[in-house]
Amino acid sequence: MSKTTDGGTTWNYLSLPSPLVTYQINNIDFVDANTGWAVGTAGPFNPALVSKTTDGGTTWNTQTLQTSPNGSAITVKMINANVGFVLANSLYSTIDGGTTWTKNTDPYVTSTGWSGMYIMSKDIIYLNGAGTSNLKKIIR
Repeated sequence: MSKTTDGGTTWNYLSLPSPLVTYQINNIDFVDANTGWAVGTAGPFNPALVSKTTDGGTTWNTQTLQTSPNGSAITVKMINANVGFVLANSLYSTIDGGTTWTKNTDPYVTSTGWSGMYIMSKDIIYLNGAGTSNLKKIIR
């Protein structure tokens, strides 16, 4: 993972602590210069990674999703420092900055291999999927 503070003129490598260093980081999202989340996978039989930083990426704290041992977190999108979503084997949401993540149990959401999401607000979410021609709009 790398970081720039001058619009991309120079880049600084972020040395990732364990377990982040062993994961493929699939996506990151920051709500300000310091607070952000990273999601990813370490391969078969490993849990999905969700990790949070509050110091611009210097240190990271792992958060837990209710996934099976074969977990991969694909993308993360935070609306603010408390409310956000992670797309993994289902759609997960948090209202407390990731201290807890709640799995969406809608059968349509859990039975389709979603590969991306777009968040309009905490209530309007679009999911697009691998192997489907559907675009699912979720209104909570």
